[in-house]
Amino acid sequence: EKVAKIEINNRYRPLQKKGKIKVKVTDLKEKKIVDTFSKRLKKSIDTLSIDISKYRVNSLPIQDYLISIAYYDDKGKELGKAEKKFGKINHTIKRELPPIKKVSVDDKGRIVINDNFRFFPIEPSLQIGEWDEVIKMGANTYRGWYSPDFPNDNPFKYRDLAWKENAYFFPVGPYKPKFLDKFQIEAESLLVHPGALGVYAKQWYYWGTGKETEWLNYRKRVEKIVGNISSPRLVVWGHHDSSLLYDWDMPEYQKFNPLVGYCYVKIMGRPGSVWRNSPFLTKTEMVLNPHRFKLAEVNYYVSWHADEPLPMNFRYFYSLRGDDWHGVRNETYQAIINGAHGVYNWLCMQEKDLQRMRGYYQELNYMWPIYVADDAENKIEIIPNQSTIDVRLKRWKSNYYLLTANRDETTKTVKIKIDGFNNIKVKKLFELNNELTVKDNLIRDTWRKYDVHVYRIEK
Repeated sequence: EKVAKIEINNRYRPLQKKGKIKVKVTDLKEKKIVDTFSKRLKKSIDTLSIDISKYRVNSLPIQDYLISIAYYDDKGKELGKAEKKFGKINHTIKRELPPIKKVSVDDKGRIVINDNFRFFPIEPSLQIGEWDEVIKMGANTYRGWYSPDFPNDNPFKYRDLAWKENAYFFPVGPYKPKFLDKFQIEAESLLVHPGALGVYAKQWYYWGTGKETEWLNYRKRVEKIVGNISSPRLVVWGHHDSSLLYDWDMPEYQKFNPLVGYCYVKIMGRPGSVWRNSPFLTKTEMVLNPHRFKLAEVNYYVSWHADEPLPMNFRYFYSLRGDDWHGVRNETYQAIINGAHGVYNWLCMQEKDLQRMRGYYQELNYMWPIYVADDAENKIEIIPNQSTIDVRLKRWKSNYYLLTANRDETTKTVKIKIDGFNNIKVKKLFELNNELTVKDNLIRDTWRKYDVHVYRIEK
């Protein structure tokens, strides 16, 4: 792309008739200003375009430029300013997926395709009109629907389309108990396919509704139908309710012997205290069955959504509801560090605004074989030991990868010691200043609010 779009949300009232914004772009690597211009601000939510054709292109998603925007009144007095980092990357080169002959889950809860290919689902939840945009950015699984209530979401059609885009099909459904008879007839032809991973069945909010028996029978029947098809496929339960309610390991569930995992909501990205509910959920996922597949639902809200009938005066507030992907990236890494082996993203965006997620999905595309690699057995010590930095050490090919995330909302500086590591070389991925000086074999670093650091370690 040669041009980037910038959305400006202005809270100053009234708008200045002759007020203007001044824009400055700084190259953080070369430490110099590379562009300046000014523009009149005509609306409370306004957009402008910026020529990015001359900016550097990175092989990994790195934010190496800073755009600063200042707002001035009619007399030239500065009223406020905002800054954002950004970077430029090539289009994603996606990892190739093998045709599925069968699906299994190993004793660590990882999906295995055809006995030898570990798989980490990256599954965005989007409207039909944008179904493939994030897949082209790096997602590897498409969430379709199995619901006759939605005739435009034909599961056979979107299964085939997803597979053409080198993505597996993992539909939500059967959407309601009344669709089970149809699902029983179609399950074999729908799921025994090289691009079909399984089904993400849903129970919604049935606890306390008086329909528990109906929904429990629904669960048993879905598992039985999938368990009886000719090639093993995955069933995942969860979505909005607590996953703990879905997995009591009761004998009547076990006897059907399907591949069963669960999904749990990691974040509902709204403003205020609910924006980050990770301290509770991190403890929750630690007690979930580690031998079951776990899909972390990490949701991202930006602006109003087409299925939310909001009055116009609310749309301004909603456009600020989650305007930064750093919290979502942080929650994703917290989930992976604590045992998730897949991620599901419910994305709430303005139309055609999904490109702001390109760096996030390119990083997941680059990293997902590492997420499902074996854990290194080396003991890790965090200094101080009461730190809120979560860590997990992976070994993939000839290197080690240390995944870290700050689960607190304050800045932390810690030292990390890995037993058995001497004379190591450490590089930080996805960051501008990626060289890290190691002294006494200790990794010293600082994590701000929402920070994630990924280290590649060479022994």
